Amino acid sequence: MVGGMVAGLFRRVAMRVACLVAIGAGPLAAQEAQPGSAAYNSCMAKAQTTVDMVSCMNDEMALQDKALNMVYQQALAALPVDQRQKLRAAQRVWLDFRQKDCDVFYGKETGTIASIDAGGCMIRHTVSRIGDLRLIAERP
Repeated sequence: MVGGMVAGLFRRVAMRVACLVAIGAGPLAAQEAQPGSAAYNSCMAKAQTTVDMVSCMNDEMALQDKALNMVYQQALAALPVDQRQKLRAAQRVWLDFRQKDCDVFYGKETGTIASIDAGGCMIRHTVSRIGDLRLIAERP
């Protein structure tokens, strides 16, 4: 029974990745299917169980959260004093949004796939936010 559930999980994940690649038919779709670091993508490629996948996601979130905090501090430092409070407020709202948006996956499906979908959501949002904050930090 457990083997059948795991096989079903892998089929659903594979179908979602295949759909993303088919819809985008290019590098952007592949990037969206596997956001994050090379180590994360390698870990996920080797993962055999949901526990393995969740472990990969936890490690990646620790890495991405560290990067997020670093680039957030850089963005704050790059802003004029009057704009820093706006970024602080926006970041608090974004953190709340990310959590609530990804929590939706726990109500959509039950079982182990929900943790995979929610974890992927957290990683995608975090990687995207890092890019946004880099734009602020690096703009002249």
